Amino acid sequence: MTIFLKTGAFIASNKHILFITPGFPESEADSQCIPALWIYAKALFDSGMKVSIISLQYPFVEKQYRWNGISVYPLNGANKKFKQLTLSKKAIRRAHEIHRNEPVDLVHSFWLHRATEIASKVSKSLRVPMLATAMGQEMRNPKRSFAKWKDADFPIVSISEFQSDALKAKGVIPTAVIPWGIEQSFRKEKDVDLICVGSLIPLKNTSYFIDLCAKMRADAEEFRAIVIGDGPDREALENQIQSNNLKSNIQLMGSMSYEETQAWIARSKVLVHASDFEGFGMTIIEALTNETHVLATPVGIARDLEIPHLIGDPQLDVAMLRMLLKSDQPESQIFSVSETVKAYQTIYESGSKGKAIGS
Repeated sequence: MTIFLKTGAFIASNKHILFITPGFPESEADSQCIPALWIYAKALFDSGMKVSIISLQYPFVEKQYRWNGISVYPLNGANKKFKQLTLSKKAIRRAHEIHRNEPVDLVHSFWLHRATEIASKVSKSLRVPMLATAMGQEMRNPKRSFAKWKDADFPIVSISEFQSDALKAKGVIPTAVIPWGIEQSFRKEKDVDLICVGSLIPLKNTSYFIDLCAKMRADAEEFRAIVIGDGPDREALENQIQSNNLKSNIQLMGSMSYEETQAWIARSKVLVHASDFEGFGMTIIEALTNETHVLATPVGIARDLEIPHLIGDPQLDVAMLRMLLKSDQPESQIFSVSETVKAYQTIYESGSKGKAIGS
């Protein structure tokens, strides 16, 4: 994927980047919290850049801690209305403390909502440049206005061409498209036929995955399927499995660590990703890295890749599933986080954003 930058001056050093994000892992053992972000943060720090993180809402503590060598400063907003009233002031105060100890060269926010609003105030208070990365689901809220970002005086990065188009439809022109990357593969023997990964919420459309399994079961096909994730739809999905006599075929595994999830993806022949919307879709690149076929709705990175897409017709989608299950596993594709780091470093360090910076 080519990464394009629009014109305009941008000056930043490569010494100290301050992240402002709604959440971050509470410890090195907490691998479920925003994997794309922590994988990137670790890779950026390992590349030699200084990274500090202000986490606005989660963890639910206010004590500074170290995460893989990175200083994290949680503010414990906890998504509570009364706590949001003082969150900006707390973030600015904490940012100045960080800046006094080691000058911040650039503020990098994640999600085009409260985090970027606060990051903009921090940037102005510290008198340093900033950039923002749009993460995805903030664009699905019809009540959220994007007018304030249409003429933003800082770069806005999208994480897929699909997301970039969604931003443009709201009048926001991204400065760059920089896809996420991952660190490693977990390739294993394929002993699971189908896997579905994601929170059990309506957006992820896990019920359609079960519909496809029911169609296969009705045709007397034997298969093993697993679902990783938890959420409010679990009971309804359990009932759907029960009513379609799929208990011997589908296991609801619940939430798992990042590493456990990767191991199961690596053991699976086909990942079915039926989500209605994604800014990116990390499980898709995780599957392709681990020689697992992907059948996905054309959202997020799935639309940008040459992979088969779900079309919403169970008969045709099951026909594609059968074909994939009979096919050899695909060769591993590389989605290296080091390329993500290089692309962002170009923005951090460059004095120009008027040229293509990668492919």
